[in-house]
Amino acid sequence: MRKPNKEILEHDRKRQVELRLLLLGDALEEQGYTEREIEERVAEARKEAEIEAAAAALAEEEGRGGGTQLQARRSIWRL
Repeated sequence: MRKPNKEILEHDRKRQVELRLLLLGDALEEQGYTEREIEERVAEARKEAEIEAAAAALAEEEGRGGGTQLQARRSIWRL
């Protein structure tokens, strides 16, 4: 079985995170939050996603992550 290309996985992860953040911003706008509040909440969610993704990547490299791409992707979505 071939190993997945890390660069492609990283690019895909970033795209998925940005999509999630865009949807979050839209939802907050519909709920009546101000532009500043939306920016703050999206920035906070972005930081959390980056921290979690870094932890998942480290665990994967060390062999503690369960070894699947799907598990790493699922962990990113828990914002």
